[in-house]
Amino acid sequence: PETHGWHLYTNAAVGVWFGQFVLPDWDMFWSHHECGEYHAAARAISGGPVYVSDKPGQHDVGVLRKLVLHDGTVPRCQDVGRLTPDCLFANPTRDPVALKIFNFNRGSAVVGVFNAQYHAEEKQRVTVRAAVSPADVPGFEGQSFVVYAHRSRQLRRMRKEDRWFVRLPERGWELFTMAPIEKGVAVIGLAEKYNSGGTIAGNRWADGRRLEVDVRDGGELLIWAEQPPTSVHVEGNPCRCRYDKRSRALRVNLTKPGAQTVVVEFASSD
Repeated sequence: PETHGWHLYTNAAVGVWFGQFVLPDWDMFWSHHECGEYHAAARAISGGPVYVSDKPGQHDVGVLRKLVLHDGTVPRCQDVGRLTPDCLFANPTRDPVALKIFNFNRGSAVVGVFNAQYHAEEKQRVTVRAAVSPADVPGFEGQSFVVYAHRSRQLRRMRKEDRWFVRLPERGWELFTMAPIEKGVAVIGLAEKYNSGGTIAGNRWADGRRLEVDVRDGGELLIWAEQPPTSVHVEGNPCRCRYDKRSRALRVNLTKPGAQTVVVEFASSD
């Protein structure tokens, strides 16, 4: 049990150096294990291949569905999962700091935060306090972002240097998808997937008020928008959606599996 956090830390550290010339393999894991989600979340943002070694009939399908699209395709990150700069000279398996791993998707970034420590006796267990920021991602362009926390399902608008504080018990984790705001909109991706940003194949603006989003599968598409849309179409057909004025979250329910284009129109800014 003491090796789970060390396993993640080692792989992310390997990515810093070997990731410059190879695609590191983070190894197999058991989805049905008590640390199954802990490992699955890390594999989802590793950028490498994902595979499990459960015995037949003992897979945790709920965990696996968050890792893959309906056809089994993994929405992998575009780069190699690496330690954030503030983890380079700390040992998250021993020091009272969180293990933080970053990676990129098409038009967004992701930061995974993990408590990598383990103590067998409950009285010795350590809760770590972590600060998460868009500034944790080297080379991530933009000054204003929307950040989505996968487990708590919270959305926050953040500036480059803003920090989101979380407390993690041992074996605790959280994934933060970060999308830059453009024209008052930020595309997060399919909310139920660990790597939400990896489910977006691309997005573009037409006529300054129509956003076209290429989604790789069905599910709940999450978009942050300063203003509610005037209409939403999926593959040319009108689609109902939910817009929360408080959080500014636009949720589009894509009932059909497979790749599809969502067109979101907003009122003209003129």
